[in-house]
Amino acid sequence: MVGETLEPLVLPRLRGRGTGEIPTGAKLVAFWASWCEPCRTELTEIADLARQRPDLQVVTISIDRREDRRAARTALRELDVPGPAFIDNGAAANTCGVSGIPTTFAVDAQGVVRDFVTGYEGPQRLRELASITTDGSAQNPD
Repeated sequence: MVGETLEPLVLPRLRGRGTGEIPTGAKLVAFWASWCEPCRTELTEIADLARQRPDLQVVTISIDRREDRRAARTALRELDVPGPAFIDNGAAANTCGVSGIPTTFAVDAQGVVRDFVTGYEGPQRLRELASITTDGSAQNPD
């Protein structure tokens, strides 16, 4: 996935109604689930980063089943995670090659995936991913 363009994804919104397309531009894209404790820890760190860096765009994609939409909405609200939020039936995770959660991608302004991490590796690693979204430098995938 590193070096490839993130495919345009249209997914059901977690906030609001209907579907939406993942915004273009530089961003962190975080795949997560409400029942996943490492995901919740990572989302808390991502929310903190977004508050510190208003230029950081965050997109969250829950892999909770659609019937668990309420749990996913509640988790986002409790964790105070900003940005567009979607729910996935598995298609987006498959398209992006997600093999476990949490998985977070650093996408540059041209929509190219520059780095990613699967599993929670701590706040420093998330800061590295966030910096890629603004300066375009690539790291080696784990």
